[in-house]
Amino acid sequence: YIHDGWLVLRDNDEIFNKMFLHTLLSSDYAMASFASMAAGSVVKNLNKELVGKLKVPVPDMALQTSFAKFVEQSDKSKFELQKSIEKIDNLIKTLIQQN
Repeated sequence: YIHDGWLVLRDNDEIFNKMFLHTLLSSDYAMASFASMAAGSVVKNLNKELVGKLKVPVPDMALQTSFAKFVEQSDKSKFELQKSIEKIDNLIKTLIQQN
């Protein structure tokens, strides 16, 4: 949504786990909120006032950290599954070529 500028988010009070915040801001909820707030008909633009209107839940740090660990483990599992699928796919292709 950023056309010609950058928006810097600062967590000076350190109330967010970075992985939690990244996942939250990448979520369908945040994307839909940004899309509904963005101005412009062809190029959608956001500014700090619009982004500042996003309602952001702030669970305690222990819960954020637990969520972040879950996301990291899910990412690792997804990567391992993708590698396994690629190996199976290659095995099937090899078997087909041999027969």
